[in-house]
Amino acid sequence: MATAAMFVQQGLVATLARVDPERTRRSIDTAETSWQQFKLLHRSVPRIVREP
Repeated sequence: MATAAMFVQQGLVATLARVDPERTRRSIDTAETSWQQFKLLHRSVPRIVREP
């Protein structure tokens, strides 16, 4: 279930992605790596590997 806080967070990420897409991509990749290490991220689809 989506909450108001989730909508605000998604809006912020979308705005930042428009301002600096490469930095946003790196930040998301770093966060996902940390979540995987702590077993907090469970994917039902394979992770998309991007070329540097």
